[in-house]
Amino acid sequence: MDTAPPYSLSISINNGSSETNSTNVSLKLHARDVLSGVHLMAFSTDGKNWGVWENYSNLRNYSLPHGDGEKTIYFKVMDLIGNIADPISKTIILNTTTATTPLNEDLSKKDNNSGNNFQLSNLYPYFIIFVIIIIISTIFVSKTEIGKYGFYGFFIPLYTKRRKKKIDENYGYKKGLVLGCIMGNPGESYNAIKRALNLNNGTLTYYLRILENEGTIKSERDGMYKRFYPTEGKAIKNVLELSDMQKEIYRTIKENIGITQKEISSHLDVAQQTVNYHIQLMKNARIIRLDREAKNTKCFIIEEVT
Repeated sequence: MDTAPPYSLSISINNGSSETNSTNVSLKLHARDVLSGVHLMAFSTDGKNWGVWENYSNLRNYSLPHGDGEKTIYFKVMDLIGNIADPISKTIILNTTTATTPLNEDLSKKDNNSGNNFQLSNLYPYFIIFVIIIIISTIFVSKTEIGKYGFYGFFIPLYTKRRKKKIDENYGYKKGLVLGCIMGNPGESYNAIKRALNLNNGTLTYYLRILENEGTIKSERDGMYKRFYPTEGKAIKNVLELSDMQKEIYRTIKENIGITQKEISSHLDVAQQTVNYHIQLMKNARIIRLDREAKNTKCFIIEEVT
């Protein structure tokens, strides 16, 4: 038979506060009984006169007697058999004349601050991702020709609006300058054209876009480079008047009969796309011929060029 009363009783007022300015307080309660279980509880403010027994609960609101000063709450419990534990007590000071912050207000502010901190902490990973994207985009724009051409092309309407007068004064000259550079050096990269003509990014991109939209030139992506070519049939007006690059290719083929396009690219230290472009033009002009053997395409001289 269970003759042992509940044990491990504890009581906390306003989460352990020592003082309050309100008669309404909150209690946190605890008691154990492993045999029959904690069943009822009762409270007193003097340890003699007890309230009615009520169902046991870990939380309870309680009204202190009016009048400032020390207030003591006594707490006892009963198990299902009827064994009653010795009461325990807790004291808190009631001070309604000094403005102290009630517990529920403190908890509310704490919860609100915690919510704000939680929201800010949730945004932190997105901020890091945003910074990484900005860094990668900046590197892509500043270090690659593809990035520069796309970036400055996006701002062309703004560029033309701000520099309209200067563009109108030099339109024909600079457009011809850019076209002439590409006609004479098909396959030239964006940065190479910029250096050769001493133009800034905005100006060069403006005229390149105009020439592309007109169909006068075309561009191709070559890794991190942006290369520009005349449209088909405009690179060689006279088949016997080769550009410097075409002369280099011609001489290389003449000195190395049957050399492949890849080998020419490596020998001249020129991008293979550029070599392939010039080879195709020289083939169409019947200056060289291409013979395919297995996976390799070999180059041979057809017509002597001085």
